[in-house]
Amino acid sequence: MFIVDFIKAVSCVLIFLHHCNTILPGEWKFLTLFGQDLGNNLFFMVSGFSLYPSIKSTSLNKAPIWYLKRLSKIMPFIIVSYILSYCTGFYSLNNPMQIFAVFIFPTLYWFISAILIFYIILFILGKILPNGLMPFISILLLLMSQLRMSHIESFYFLGLSAMILGFFTRSLSKTQTTKPFSPTSSPLTLALLLTSTLIYLLTKFNAGLFRDSINHFLNSISVLSMGSSILYIGAIHDELFSKLINEKARRIFRWLGQMALPVYIVQCFNSGAIGFKIGESVPFPLSFLINLFCVWGPAALLHLAINFLNRHHFFMKFRP
Repeated sequence: MFIVDFIKAVSCVLIFLHHCNTILPGEWKFLTLFGQDLGNNLFFMVSGFSLYPSIKSTSLNKAPIWYLKRLSKIMPFIIVSYILSYCTGFYSLNNPMQIFAVFIFPTLYWFISAILIFYIILFILGKILPNGLMPFISILLLLMSQLRMSHIESFYFLGLSAMILGFFTRSLSKTQTTKPFSPTSSPLTLALLLTSTLIYLLTKFNAGLFRDSINHFLNSISVLSMGSSILYIGAIHDELFSKLINEKARRIFRWLGQMALPVYIVQCFNSGAIGFKIGESVPFPLSFLINLFCVWGPAALLHLAINFLNRHHFFMKFRP
């Protein structure tokens, strides 16, 4: 489905730009504003959207096999993050208690550990709850993310809320059969998309318009509304968008979407030390180009290496 590749590609670029905060000068800093909320949660949402068919077609007694199949796709990234964490001294693998810090509540590579945890929760909820209750769970998690807590805790609640809402959006789009932009669905969805986009931009660039707590809540709910609206429109009109976008462009979006986790891992490793030194010693825009090479070059190699391992059935023991 084209919309899945498109949103993963957009979220990958937004997350990359967010981590360029030590590279981009003042007039370009606005490009770093969208990765932490919009980029992260779009990725979680499209993950929930993509997992809907496999969850619905898998029985509860096969849950471990289902999870291990997903784990095998992320396992190479876990190994790389472990190695980088050890080499940088961020976490010590000699201390067993650090396993908790790496996988449950990390400050580095939290994105990967969140995916591992969210998959389990989403599978259980998707099997035991009717689809109609999923939005209420998502809203509850959204409200919990607004409580006074650390940034990582807030990211976890909001990210899981986004994944569950993506799951529900897929279930909703599967029951919707309309002609392209028919009056029964698209105008309302487009109105929601435009409204949520406007609210999001207001919370981003006019933060003083609302109190901090209200601004945070409006920002979060607008991100979820934007993501679900785009996914819904993209899903029910997939045939139309596939005709409008040529094959070369689709391949580019697909590749960018596949690069999300490799780029994230390399950038977490780069931005703290290498990125800072580049931004401090090299003038812009050369600094940005060098950082682009330092991140996407190793990420592309990591992506190729993992594809090679998968083709030769490493980490694929539990795949069909």
